[in-house]
Amino acid sequence: MDFSVENTNTVILSRVNPPAMVETVLFQVPVSSRAFVEGITVCNRSTNAQSLRISISAQGLPTALKDFVYFDLPIRANDTLLVELDFTMNASDVIRIFASSVDLSFILYGYLV
Repeated sequence: MDFSVENTNTVILSRVNPPAMVETVLFQVPVSSRAFVEGITVCNRSTNAQSLRISISAQGLPTALKDFVYFDLPIRANDTLLVELDFTMNASDVIRIFASSVDLSFILYGYLV
């Protein structure tokens, strides 16, 4: 499998408005692909502060404690958080999110090769 970089144009890989208090898949790398992740934007559309979780699990395995990048990170009311990232994900790796309310929107940026 050739994983040389052919297309490095940043695109939106996923957009999710998850249900409250439910771990949700933001993105799973397709089979025979790799993903270069550049960032995640989280928007709190509520007039109240909320919290979020982000985890990254290898090979689609269930979320383990070691997989959390953020755990119950607060986000202020009507605020947007930009998480700048720079890493490669392999086939079947998965990013999961958890929101304290339905008022959080997540957008994942990067590109597939």
